Amino acid sequence: MEEIKIMIRAALERGENMHSVVESLINAGYNKEEVTRAANEILYEKREKKEEKEVKIEKKEEKKEKKIKFNFSLIPNILSILFLLYSLLIFIFNYKNYLTLVWILFCLLILILNIFLFFKINKKIILVLSVFIFLCFFVFNVFIYKNNFLDVMKILISKEKKFILIAIILAYVFHILVFLF
Repeated sequence: MEEIKIMIRAALERGENMHSVVESLINAGYNKEEVTRAANEILYEKREKKEEKEVKIEKKEEKKEKKIKFNFSLIPNILSILFLLYSLLIFIFNYKNYLTLVWILFCLLILILNIFLFFKINKKIILVLSVFIFLCFFVFNVFIYKNNFLDVMKILISKEKKFILIAIILAYVFHILVFLF
């Protein structure tokens, strides 16, 4: 019987299927019962090996899931949110004109996009929206301030205005960094 098993295994390794191997051995004069019993034992061994492999793979996957994966994109996202919250609070409590609303709106929109990043929403869509919002905001400010644009930006960087533009720029930079991780 071991001899039959060896022949069946050799034929299977060459790529033949089990049914044709069994028929060939029976046609060659080997006992039909011994051939079928040997074939069934080989199939049983194969199933056991396959099940063992599947169990090992499942255990490896469980171990991978148990390992805590730190998402490095959280760091720039959280920093961006903090800078945006700082900017929003400064704008809301210290500025009282209609142009301030545009700055508040910009900060709010980017803040909302940052929050959406926590929910595994498609990063490409959020990146496109971020760039679009930034460009609209930038064009609006250039259009409103015209020749005074750089002077206004210098004022917003100053200590008297609590470095608010720097906070907004840092928030946007960290927001964009999220997409690199």
